[in-house]
Amino acid sequence: MFVRLGNLVDAWYVFGKMSERDVFTWNVLIGGYAKVGYFDEALSLYNRMLWAGIRPDVYTFPSVLRTCGAVLDLIRLGEMIHGYSKKHACGKDVSVDNSLIQFYSSIGACEEAEKKTHQKDERMIVVR
Repeated sequence: MFVRLGNLVDAWYVFGKMSERDVFTWNVLIGGYAKVGYFDEALSLYNRMLWAGIRPDVYTFPSVLRTCGAVLDLIRLGEMIHGYSKKHACGKDVSVDNSLIQFYSSIGACEEAEKKTHQKDERMIVVR
């Protein structure tokens, strides 16, 4: 709820007090930071999530890819996350596919974005 209201300070406080954190709680916080443009913090949380042994899911990648696409220095990281999402079978999710298309488009890799578009089957494409 704090994240939805843009109150990341209180969201961070509640997150820090939680005895157990699952992928959902990590995703909410990562997404909140990415949404308001705190890209370094969003990626730091993503790295902490991995370090804590929490496996990302199809809801994790759109936020992380949005972050990588917004910061040009993170192109290589975005490509690595693309590989990770394919390895863990998240590449067949519409939301992940759309985030990859948006990521590659935002960094000017139009051929890769177009390739992802043509790899889609009958699923809907939505670009934000």
